[in-house]
Amino acid sequence: MSSFRETLRPSPEHQVQRERAYELYLRHTREFKPLFLDYLAEEHMALKKAFPDVSFFSRARIKSPRSYMGKVDKYLAKGETSIPIYDILAEKHIIEAVGDDYSENTCISACYSFFKFLEAFQKEHSFLEVPERLKDYIKSPKGNGYQSLHSSSFYSSLPDFHMETQIKTASMEELAKNGEASHSKNYKKRTIESQPYRSVPTYIVINDILNPPVMEMSFKECFQYYYGIPYEEYIQSKASTKESNLI
Repeated sequence: MSSFRETLRPSPEHQVQRERAYELYLRHTREFKPLFLDYLAEEHMALKKAFPDVSFFSRARIKSPRSYMGKVDKYLAKGETSIPIYDILAEKHIIEAVGDDYSENTCISACYSFFKFLEAFQKEHSFLEVPERLKDYIKSPKGNGYQSLHSSSFYSSLPDFHMETQIKTASMEELAKNGEASHSKNYKKRTIESQPYRSVPTYIVINDILNPPVMEMSFKECFQYYYGIPYEEYIQSKASTKESNLI
C-alpha cells in the first residue's frame, strides 16, 4: 500500500504553498529560535517569582521537519487555501504540587492560575493571542483522555513568529506519555517511524538551576523523551531484526 506521501501529487500551486510553508519552518528554527529561547528564560523567572509555592517543570520543543511537512501535506490534501500551523515552537508547563498538596484538583487550579498569568505576561511582551486556538482540554478532554490547556500567540512585531503554550498537571502529562492518550492516533509518540532522525523534535529544558536557565537536550535525550526508549536500545533492536531476517 502506498504511503500518504507517495499518493499525494501536489499541484504547482500546492508545491508553491509547500515551499512557502517550509520557508516559514526555517524562519522559526533559525531566525525566531533565539528570540524564543530568550523569552523562555524570562518567562520562567517570572513564573518562579509569581508562584513560589508551586512545584512545576517546563519543557519546550521545536517540531520536527517531518512532522511539520506531514501536517502541511494533510492541509493541502483537504484543499485548504491556507495552512494555519502555529506549533512549530511550543512550550509546556507541568504542575506537580502546590506546597505539600499534590492533589489533582489543587494542581488543576494552579494550571488555570498559570494560564491567566501567562496570558497577561505574553501580552506585556508583545505576544498576541490567537482566539480560535484557545483550547481547554481539561474541562473538555479529547476522546482519548488527553487533557491540557492550549493557547497560541504571535509576536506583534513579527506576525509570522508563532508559539504554542500548553499547561497541564503531572498526571495529565503521564497519561499523554504513557497512558491511553499516548497510544491514540492523535499522539505519534511510542511508534517509531522510519527515518527517526527527521522525526525527533528538538526538546529544550527550562530550569532555574541552569545558567543560563535554558538548555537544549541532546539528540539521544530527545529520542528517549519522544519515543520512550533509549536510542541505543532502538539501534540494537534494529540490528537484531536485521540479523533475524538474514537467518
